[in-house]
Amino acid sequence: MTAGQEAEAADDQPRTRTCDYCKTPYLMPLRTSGRQQLYCRRSCRQRAYEARQRNAELKQIHARQQAQLGRILGTLGPAARTQAAEAAAVEPPAPTKAKAKTRKRKKPAETAAPQMEGQEELTW
Repeated sequence: MTAGQEAEAADDQPRTRTCDYCKTPYLMPLRTSGRQQLYCRRSCRQRAYEARQRNAELKQIHARQQAQLGRILGTLGPAARTQAAEAAAVEPPAPTKAKAKTRKRKKPAETAAPQMEGQEELTW
């Protein structure tokens, strides 16, 4: 076999690829030209598009919040800026084991005592 025949034989083998969205392997269609398929189904392609749109929207929201925070801290002065920076730099405490919640048992209700003096005469 020549090198060209080996290349053609290799092209006849089905190629597998993993979907960029759901990460499942799928067989790629044999194409000689055009873009390679990135997703296993149209639904994965749509969900990937929606995820990209959501990420872009979240980046815009984050940028707006950062700008707003900058304006707020700019009006407070340098002392407030350093305090805010220190507060943001503080790491959250390490998670501890959650304690099991115990319910306090209610005492059994004895006889209903009157709320006000003289109430026993008002009951029917």
